[in-house]
Amino acid sequence: MIPGLSEANIRKQAGEGSFERGRDYYSNGAVLSLTQRGQVIHSEVAGSEYEPYRVWINFDKGGLRSGECSCPYDWGGWCKHIVAALLACLHEPETLVERPSLADMLAPLEREQLQELVHRLVQDDPEVLETVDLETTSWRTVSDEEDSGVATKPRPALDPEPFRRQVQHICREAISACEYGDDWEEDHASDRLRELLEQGGKFLAGDAPEKALLIFQTITEAYLLEMDDLTDYGLTEEFTCELDECLAEALLSVEWSETERPQWRQRLLNWDNDTDGGFAVALAALDEGWKAPRVKRLLSGKAKLEDLEDEDDPDSSNDLILIRLRILERQERFEEYLHLSRTAGHRAFYLCMLVRMGKVDQTLQEGLGQSLGLHEAQAVAKALREHDAPESALAIALHGLQQTEALDQPGARNNELAAWTSELAEALGKTPEAIQSGTAAFKHDPSLNGYLRLQELSVEADWPDLKAELLQHLRSTRGSWQADVKNTVDVFLHEDLLDDAIATVSAESYYHRDVIHRVMDTTIARCHRLDWVIENARPRAEEIMDSGKAQLYHHAANWLRRVRSAYKASGGMGQWRKYYAEVSAKHGRKYKLMGLLKPLA
Repeated sequence: MIPGLSEANIRKQAGEGSFERGRDYYSNGAVLSLTQRGQVIHSEVAGSEYEPYRVWINFDKGGLRSGECSCPYDWGGWCKHIVAALLACLHEPETLVERPSLADMLAPLEREQLQELVHRLVQDDPEVLETVDLETTSWRTVSDEEDSGVATKPRPALDPEPFRRQVQHICREAISACEYGDDWEEDHASDRLRELLEQGGKFLAGDAPEKALLIFQTITEAYLLEMDDLTDYGLTEEFTCELDECLAEALLSVEWSETERPQWRQRLLNWDNDTDGGFAVALAALDEGWKAPRVKRLLSGKAKLEDLEDEDDPDSSNDLILIRLRILERQERFEEYLHLSRTAGHRAFYLCMLVRMGKVDQTLQEGLGQSLGLHEAQAVAKALREHDAPESALAIALHGLQQTEALDQPGARNNELAAWTSELAEALGKTPEAIQSGTAAFKHDPSLNGYLRLQELSVEADWPDLKAELLQHLRSTRGSWQADVKNTVDVFLHEDLLDDAIATVSAESYYHRDVIHRVMDTTIARCHRLDWVIENARPRAEEIMDSGKAQLYHHAANWLRRVRSAYKASGGMGQWRKYYAEVSAKHGRKYKLMGLLKPLA
């Protein structure tokens, strides 16, 4: 069973709309199966298609980690099918069937049995063969070292053909899908091509840059043959840039002979010409290498200002610096990493490397001595916490929050650092700092949970002043781009501030109809401002009815249901009957609408 599973946790990950629809799915018996294999739960949930949707839920001892579904939902948060499956886990755990995990199933099998299993999978789906070929390429090319580490067998040559065939298959499949109208707006090809680049990245990480370079070369050659057709359909538009950076990193990781460098330069020039300058970073990497005077000065900490400037292509120059930093880190050339990152102004990289080298005091001193952006402070603070220096992490995080607020940086709208800082401060027993950062988090992203947490942290004597500050902030941002209508209303209704809730939703669009309905229902129940309900809901219903859009008539009925309730609560049913007669006279021939309104007569 999933530790700590609750409706609150599910709702937080899904959002209100998906949660409510998922609860309806669960209540209506849409969850067809629940199977647990180790720390993964698989479920089938009936939906709008003939075949049920497949749901996968991952968890560990700390609770939920991730949820995935085969449905096309892609609007943020978990879909209704994941919600339905989790609600079934929560409320009907007895329906969960435990089965062996993949590792448990494979562990007792002999080599011959595993081979037979793979053969059967390939027979069922021939495309599995290409996947097996590609995935095992790296295994076949890794040296067989003896346990003593003294003698090694020679590494067999890498066969690049599986990569060439995969690129060709991916590209032509994407082009065919577009030509026949399938998945027109989805660029799955780029994601699949990136997976091939990741295979080359494994060789870079494994200190086999020559093989990585061969893989990137093969992918590039195969891709460029298909590129024109792909770009005609708007596919893989950014992939050339990714190829350029991968090639640059591999080129900088290889030891060159005098004959190889000119050959590679001509190859890159041809590709660059074919793509209108798409391989500028790789060309610069090949030309400069590590021995150019400018590069030597950057790595030694003796750089001049002009060493960082590239008037022709400043973006490529910065991309190349970031690539060099990755290589230096991988090769554990830490001092050179520090010189380059500091000179280039990459403060977070520089400070995080100090942390990695165990120089916590120096990190704190230098970090507090300079202006850090919100994301920089967050990266450094997290590195310090992972290095078991939570007090220093808190100091850097608070420093970053102060800097972003003082400079009014757009990043200050992101509350992630503020919320993270507040939780850390509370865990360290630093209540004033927890309140300070928690207040910043609330102002950037208000929520009822954040409001109640601040109330718990504040001593009784301090809460009235902080409460007034938080409520005034909600009022001052009302109607602005910063406002979160639902969360603002949650707080106002919690404090029984109906007039503030009404003011928050009065001018909002139909997009927030669920929140507006909630405010109206509360207002009617309290017999407060009933005239506002009538004056706000009637025009919304009339606009829909006048438009003649039958698919929206149920929304008109929902608005008028609240108009009727407001009239009834105010003792004005005579006025309602008169208004209903006017609506019937005007829209009586709209049979679908009148059928929905008939219960309100």
